[in-house]
Amino acid sequence: MSPRALVLDGLWHSLCPSFNHLALSRPSSVLRSRKHNFKPCPLPAIRIAPTVPRRCYSSQHRGLDDSNNTGDKTDSSTNSHSDPPTSSPESKSESKSEPGADDQLRKARQRYVRLPEGYDNKSEAALEGRLRAAATRDPSIVGTTQILRALIRDRGVEPHTRHYQALIFANCDNEMGSPEVVQHLLQEMEENGITADSGTLHAALKALAVHPDYFLRQDVLRMLRDRWLTVSPDGWHFMVAGLLRDHQFELALDQISLMERKGMQIENWLHSMAVYQLCDFQELDEVYRLMQARVEQGHDMTPQLWAHVLKTASKALHYDLTRFIWRRQVDLGYLEPSQEIYGNAMAVASDAGDIDLALAIFRSCDNRGFPLKAQDYHRLVEIYLRSGDLAATFKLFCTMHELGLVPAEHSTEAVVSYMIEHHTDPREAWQMLKHLKNDKREVPIGCVRIIAELCEQLAHDDPSVVDDAVGFYKELYTLCPEGADLRVYNSLIRMCRHGQNRQSGLFLVKEMASFGVVPDAITFESLILMCLDARNYQSAYMYLRDLLDRGDEVSDETRKQIRELCSQSVHEFAVRLQHHPAVQPVERPALPDHIVDEEPQDKSSNKADETGHRRYGRPWVRAAFRRQTLSDEDRIAWNKKRRQNKRRHQAIARKAEAEY
Repeated sequence: MSPRALVLDGLWHSLCPSFNHLALSRPSSVLRSRKHNFKPCPLPAIRIAPTVPRRCYSSQHRGLDDSNNTGDKTDSSTNSHSDPPTSSPESKSESKSEPGADDQLRKARQRYVRLPEGYDNKSEAALEGRLRAAATRDPSIVGTTQILRALIRDRGVEPHTRHYQALIFANCDNEMGSPEVVQHLLQEMEENGITADSGTLHAALKALAVHPDYFLRQDVLRMLRDRWLTVSPDGWHFMVAGLLRDHQFELALDQISLMERKGMQIENWLHSMAVYQLCDFQELDEVYRLMQARVEQGHDMTPQLWAHVLKTASKALHYDLTRFIWRRQVDLGYLEPSQEIYGNAMAVASDAGDIDLALAIFRSCDNRGFPLKAQDYHRLVEIYLRSGDLAATFKLFCTMHELGLVPAEHSTEAVVSYMIEHHTDPREAWQMLKHLKNDKREVPIGCVRIIAELCEQLAHDDPSVVDDAVGFYKELYTLCPEGADLRVYNSLIRMCRHGQNRQSGLFLVKEMASFGVVPDAITFESLILMCLDARNYQSAYMYLRDLLDRGDEVSDETRKQIRELCSQSVHEFAVRLQHHPAVQPVERPALPDHIVDEEPQDKSSNKADETGHRRYGRPWVRAAFRRQTLSDEDRIAWNKKRRQNKRRHQAIARKAEAEY
C-alpha cells in the first residue's frame, strides 16, 4: 500500500523547524525516538484560512471534563478534517495577488510555531505537569503540541505513553480534534511497541465522545477487554455520550440502564445530554421516563433543562410530560414559563380534558399578570364540557363577560350540543343562571341565548317547552338588565312555530316592537311560516310584503316551504303567495366551476350571516373570493346577468301587483 502524502502545514513546521522539504522521502513523526524507528503519524491539518467553517460535536466540551458539570445542552454536529488542497501555480499566483496574504500567512505560522513565554526556562518536570494539566483542563491540540515540541525536540525527552495519552486527550478539542488522528496515534503506539494503558484507552474514549466514531470506539473497548482492563465509570459515561452523539439512542439508553443496574451514578451532564438529544428528535416518551426516574432517585436537574423540556413537550402536545413538569416546577414556583408555553400547555389540557391542569395554568397566568386570550377561555369551555360541569361553563361565560370578552360562536354551539346530547332540562339550566345572579355575577345575554336555542330544539318533540321558555323570558330582565337581543327573539319565535303556539309568538313580536328591536329577514320568515301553519294566509302575505319593503330576500328553503304550504289551499292570499315572484325559484347565474362553493350538506357547517344566524338552503359564494378569482371579463358578465335577473323579477312583481 502506498504511503500517504505528507502535509507540510504550520503544525509540522512548529515541531520540526529544521526540516528540509527536499527530504520528503524520510518524513519524521511527531514523537521521534532516538532508539526506535518510529513510523510517521499523520497529524490533523491546521488550516490557516479555512474556506468552510469547522463544525464541532460539542459547543461545550467541558461537560466531559468535569464530572460535576450539570450538563447544559450541547449541539451535535459533524467535525470534518480534510487534507488541504495541493498548491498549484494558479493558487500561488492568486495568493500573491491578494494584498496582505504573506503577512497573514506569517502571523498564522507564528501562532503555531512559537512557544509560549517562559517555556524555555521551565524544567522538564514543570513541562510534564503543564502537559498533564493542559490535557485534562482545557484540551487543545496547539497547546499540547507546543509543550511536546519543547520536551521532545528541544529537551530530547524520549516519547512515552504519557505523551501519546496527552496528545490523544488533546483531540477532545472541539475544533481541531479528529477520530482519525486518534486511530493513527493508537496504531503508531502499537507499531512502535508502546503499550496503550488504561488511561490512554480511556483518553481515546473521551475523544470519541466529542468526535464519535462507532467502529473505533468498539476497537478501543475490545482492546480494554483483551487486556483485562476494566472500563471505569468515566469510560462508561464517555461511551454513552458517543452513542448519543451518533444518534444511536436505543444503544445509549440500554447502556444507561446497564450502568444503573451496576450501581453507577449517572452524572448530571450525561443525563442532560440524553434529554436534550431525545427532545431534539421528539422522543418524548423516553424523556418522560428518564426524568421521572431521575426525580425518584433524588437527583436535581437544572432550571434550563426543565424549561427546555416543558417548551418541547407543550409544543408537541405531550400530556404526560407537560403535566409532570407543571406539577413539579411551575406549581411550586421553581419555573416561570413564557406566555407561549402557557398557550401550548392550555392546548394540552384541552385535548386531554384535564380540568385540574387547566385551572393550574389559569392560576399561574393570573399570578404572573399574563393576559389570557379568548382562545384560552374557549379551550377551558371545552374542558368543562368534557368533565360534565355545565355550571362552571356558565360561570366562565360570566367571567369572560366581565373581562369584556365575547364567547365565540363555536363555544356556544358546543354548549347547546352538550345540553341536547345529555338531555339537560332547560329549567335546571335557568336555575344555574339565577344562582350566578344571586352571587352578584353579571350574566351575559349569550347564556340566555344558549337556553333559548335549547328550547327551540326541544320544541319539536315537546310543545310544553314553549310555556317554560316564555316564563324564562318574563324573568329575563332580572338576570340581564339590557334585555333580549334579536337572536334571542328569533330563537323564541322559531320555537313558537315548532311548538305550534301562535299566541306566544305574537306576544314575542309585540315585545320586540315595544322594546324597539328591529326585526330582520329571519324574523319575517319565521312569522310567515308560523302564519301559514295556522292557515292565516293574509297575515303571511302582509309579512312577506314587509320583508320585501325592507329590501331583503327570501331564502331558498323558505321559498320552498311557502310554495308547499300554499299549494294545499285555494285561498286568495295562498294563491298570491304561491305565485308571488319573490317566492319562485331563483335562476342564479352559473359561475366557473373552480370558484363555486357548494352549500355543505351538514347544517352545522353552514356559514352565518351578519346577524349571526344561519341561512340554510341558500347557495353562497364568498364575495372576496369571487373578486380574487374572477377575471375582469367574467366579473362584468356575471354582474350583467345578475342585474338582468333583478330587473326581470321587478317587472314581474309590478305586473303581478297591477293584476291584483
